[in-house]
This record gives sequence, structure tokens and C-alpha cells, in this order.
Amino acid sequence: MDKNNTACPGQTAYINKKYAGLDYFRIIAAFFIVAIHTSPLTSLSPGADFVFTRIIARVAVPFFFMVTGFFLLPGYLKETIPSAGDRRFMLKTADTDTGDLKRFFLKTGKLYGIAVLLYLPVNIYSGYFTRDNIILKLFKDILFQGTFYHLWYLPAVITGAGIIYLLSGKLNMKSLAILTGVFYILGLFGDSYYGLIKEIPLLKSGYDILFSFFDYSRNGIFYAPVFLIMGAALARSGRKLQWNSCITGFLLSTILLLTEGLVLHHYALPRHDSMYLFLIPCMYFLFQLLLLWQGKSRKSLRTISMIIYIIHPFNIILVRGFAKFSGLQQVLIENSLLHYLAVCITSLAFAVFAGYLFRIGKKDIPYPKGRAWIEINLNHLRHNVKELRSVLPKDCTLMAVVKANAYGHGDIRVSKELMKTGVSSFGVATLPEGIKLRRNGIKGEILIFGYTHPRDFKYLVKYHFIQTVVDLEYAQIVNGYGKKIRVHIKIDTGMHRLGEYYSHAANLETIFRLENLVI
Repeated sequence: MDKNNTACPGQTAYINKKYAGLDYFRIIAAFFIVAIHTSPLTSLSPGADFVFTRIIARVAVPFFFMVTGFFLLPGYLKETIPSAGDRRFMLKTADTDTGDLKRFFLKTGKLYGIAVLLYLPVNIYSGYFTRDNIILKLFKDILFQGTFYHLWYLPAVITGAGIIYLLSGKLNMKSLAILTGVFYILGLFGDSYYGLIKEIPLLKSGYDILFSFFDYSRNGIFYAPVFLIMGAALARSGRKLQWNSCITGFLLSTILLLTEGLVLHHYALPRHDSMYLFLIPCMYFLFQLLLLWQGKSRKSLRTISMIIYIIHPFNIILVRGFAKFSGLQQVLIENSLLHYLAVCITSLAFAVFAGYLFRIGKKDIPYPKGRAWIEINLNHLRHNVKELRSVLPKDCTLMAVVKANAYGHGDIRVSKELMKTGVSSFGVATLPEGIKLRRNGIKGEILIFGYTHPRDFKYLVKYHFIQTVVDLEYAQIVNGYGKKIRVHIKIDTGMHRLGEYYSHAANLETIFRLENLVI
């Protein structure tokens, strides 16, 4: 299911024209990665090449981490919300479905496996398997570094997302942000700031131990998590900066990033140069800028950028081989800029052609809008949430009623979008509707309006639901289950449909005294 523009053939199309900037920048980021591996300005100016490839182009990988965090992780992160008396408590949602996460791990794992096999002949030719301790090295490379120099991103994003998911069961968003920030700082001292600690024997010994497990600290433990969390936090908050604020913040943080990189390089401090302190604010403002670039999302650009990333080292080999065969080394190899452009053009051409083959290879199905369909505008949904909040008291929480498949709008998709706006309370009519939400990653409070049979009370506890009790008799039945169950008391104030009648004060007092009901 595409997370930006989702369509269920013949049924519902979710309109989301919000993320054009992210899709277009994917291509720019992909070419930045090509630049990192080809150094396009070396023959013109080594200093300019360092600035471009070792500082500016370093935004590419964090951008891809943030995109993953933005679309994948918000539904799996805990949050802290206000309760009565302005106290705060952690939401503890049990047995949350991990369908999207599992699909992500499976898809990325398959892509990683294909890429490993794709570059296997090159590894064999280069003598990779003749190195000392090859079993240990292969184990380290598969888990952390990639079996080819550019493939480290794939195990890093899998590891980083897995770490965040595991920690999200214990920590809220703020705590996760702090923890991942600490790990990033630790990674800095194994990367760009290594020169500050290598003369301190105790610290150097600690990092030497780390480097026995992996060669670089830019991996899924120290590097990826902080940017994954940043993306998830931006999606969860739904807050956008104004254009002027984004531009000012981005320019200032970029200047600081460039200064940082040049100073570190001048004093020869880096062991590697992937991680910078000011890369974090720079990425925050850059991502905010890209979110302001609205328009129709383009899935084809995502596919093309992914193929460019996977295939560009092959095109480096291809261009160099062609140059030697044709005698054009001076043009296509010694001229670093032309070499870079040749690799970019061939990689783009291959990606477009492969994307075309992929599209025509898909199963041929009738046009899904041939008869009737529903279009749900997710931008309007977010706008409605914003407008409702603007007229509510500050201490009033918004509950989204998504019963009856969100009144035909698609309960899962709508609920996930609402979670990104910060909505953390949902209402459903029946127990099965609530279970469906939980099993599809919906966290927060879920209130069940309707009757739940006593033999199903175990699910109220298992999924941390809030059950509505409509009178003293049913409250006593729920209380008799013998375990703590969260409940909402329905009071009939005159409609005479459901609820304990408002004048029955004695019954209401009795309900409040039932020991197993958490009201």
C-alpha cells in the first residue's frame, strides 16, 4: 500500500498531494550519493570537491532515513498525553500489529539480498573472498557495512528501524529522541571527531573494541536512529514552519555545517566524514522546506532513485571500462566532472528503463475507476482536525470516531493519518472494530461504545480498550471478571436510548465503588 497516494481498486482513492518535494528530492539525493563515490570536482579543485562531496552531499543519506521514519514509524511510537488533573501517563498498547513494519523489513531485506547477489561477481573478481578471516568479515559486512561499499545503508535502515521499534515499547518520543541523539554523539567521536579521542588511551580502547565489530560508526546503531526519529517526529507533530523560518534556519545551519566540516578537515580530526553535529539542524530545516513543496506525489521517482542508488557502482565500472576500451580515459576518467556526468546519465537511463519494464510487467487489471469510486482528501482531513482544535479549550482532547469503517472512509488509513496529526483517542462501535485498529498499528485510547459479551472481556484487557458501561447491572458484570478494566460510564441525560439515568445517583455511586473498574 503506497503511503502517499493510496488506492484500493474500484473502492477508495486517498488523495494526498502533500509530498511532491520529498519525491523530487529523492533524485537529487541519489545523484549526491553518486557524487560521493565519484568525486566529480577533483580534477577541477580538490578543495571544492571536498566541500561538495564530503559536506554538502552528506545530506543525502540522512534524508532517506528521515523519509523512512516519516512514513513508517509514527504509528509504532509511544507518546505521553495529559490525563485528569494534568497528570501524564504512558500509553501501553499491547499486541499492536506490526504489519507495515514487517512488510518494510521483508521488502528491504529482499532488496538487500538482490543487491548482494548482484555485486557478487564483482566481489569475486576483486578478491573479496580471499581475504583473511573472511567468515568474520562477511558476518560484519552483512550485518553492518554491506558487502559492497554503498550497500551499508540497507542493513543500517533495517537495524535502526528495529532498534526504534524495540525501544518504543519502553520509551516515549522525547526519550527516544534524547537516546538516539546520545548515540549519534557517540558515533561522532568514531567518525568526524575521532581525532579528539584517539590520544586518550581509555576512550581509544573503547572505540577500538567497537571497531572490531564494524569498521565505521555510521551504521544502524549510531547513525540511522536519530534521523529516523526526526522523520517520525515531524510526521507525528504535523507542524510546519513558515517559509521564511525554513530558509533562515536552513541557510544558518548549512553555514555552520560547512564551517564545522572545514575546521575538522583543517585539523585532520576525522576518521571518516559522514557524521557532523550541525547535520542534524540542517536536515531538520531541509526536510521542513521539502514538506512546504506541495504537489502530487510521484511513485515513479521513488523507484528511479532506488535503482540509481543500487546500480550506480556498476555504471562506474561500465564507464571506466568503456573509457579504457575506447581510449577515452582522458575524457571519461581523468576529467572527474565528465566522469560523474557519464555515470549519472547511464544510471538514470538504466533506472528509467528498468522502471518502465517493472510497470509493464505488472499484472494487467481493468481500470479501477471504470464505474464508481470514493476519493478521500487527506489534506482536508488534516485541515478539519486543525480547525476543530482551534475552537476547543486547550485542555480538551479530540477523539476521532471511526466506527463503521470510519463511516465508509477507511478506518485504518484514516486513523493512521489522524495519528500523524497527534490524535490519540478513537471511538468504535464494537469490539471487533477495536481489535482491527490495534492489529493494524493504531495506538492510543480506543473507546468501545457498544456491548461486549462477558466471554470477550479478555480482549478488553489484552488490547487495553475502554469499555462503555450503560447501567449498574452491566457494570457489575464487568467488575465480576476479576481483572482491572478501563470503562466509560454512559449517562442518559434525557434521550432515553442508552445509559444509566442521570437521576439514579445511588447507582452511579455504586458503579464508582466497583473495585475492578478503572473509570
